[in-house]
Amino acid sequence: MPQEKAAKTDNKRITPKAELGANYILHLMATARIVFNSDYADKYETTIEKNDLEVLKKNKNRLTAFRSGSGEDSMADVVIGFPIAFALKSRSDYEKYFRILDDCFDSNSMSEFQKAYSEEISRFQKMIPFDTEELIGFAVYRELISEIGQIIINNFQRYRTDVWPQEMEKMASVLDKLCACFESTDHIFRWENLTGRVFKTDYFIPSLCSAIKGGPDANSIGYDRVLFYYGRPFDELVQFVSHEVGTHILIDDYFNLLKTGKYDAGTLFMAYECLAMFYNKRILEVDETTYRLNEFPDIEFCRIYDEISDKNPDLTPPELLVKGLEVYQSQNR
Repeated sequence: MPQEKAAKTDNKRITPKAELGANYILHLMATARIVFNSDYADKYETTIEKNDLEVLKKNKNRLTAFRSGSGEDSMADVVIGFPIAFALKSRSDYEKYFRILDDCFDSNSMSEFQKAYSEEISRFQKMIPFDTEELIGFAVYRELISEIGQIIINNFQRYRTDVWPQEMEKMASVLDKLCACFESTDHIFRWENLTGRVFKTDYFIPSLCSAIKGGPDANSIGYDRVLFYYGRPFDELVQFVSHEVGTHILIDDYFNLLKTGKYDAGTLFMAYECLAMFYNKRILEVDETTYRLNEFPDIEFCRIYDEISDKNPDLTPPELLVKGLEVYQSQNR
């Protein structure tokens, strides 16, 4: 393991939450069966105005892929990602957000947006670096963004009244258990100590959601916040939370290697995710995790990292990642 050790930072905590705003935005996605396809939609699709639901369904592709600043074929960042990442949670929050966004498109500058959400943008940029002015590219969807913004505004109160109380009640016991699990641990410090990296915020929020059954789990919304489906087996949930602390603390190493242009982005990302799993087994002190990275050859990569680390225990994370990637590629030509 890396020889560099982190100074103990007792104030850094994992603070699980179940957030109204995140659950609401994902409720809209789920009821329109965008990304998430489950019985949740059957239960709640009548809580969305019929015409609004049709607009969401019609624009499924533009609400699916996240491409900050591209303005090409997706507007998911500005209508889905940022409202969740900025922890918007009231009708007035959404009204302000979409008004500012429209004003910026009108002035052809994102300066008002940057001023209004500087702290929130800074947290987001710790995970995915981007130039705020690039968001002006989303102006090509100005009318549609405004229309969907109005859908978000108009359907909020019914969600808060008719849906949120019963969904929060379902998640409450899991949230309590998760808070108790991490309450007395110095989990983030353990990751810092193991990797020699510094976690860039004072807290990490596993944000529980009830609407994302039947879709991708552990979705990062900025450096400090990841969305988790509350209904997965609890032990898997705990381990997956720890895994995501790891992917976030290692994210700069991934981007620094990507910038070199030496590695295919998809292959490098696969190696990076598996490296987090490798370290996580040591954090959790288990031989195998109860969760799997099903889209990646995680067992093979962990075996490779084990063998390399046994021979070279002082390798830094990027050094181990590169050597592991080289071995994997040589064995799979």
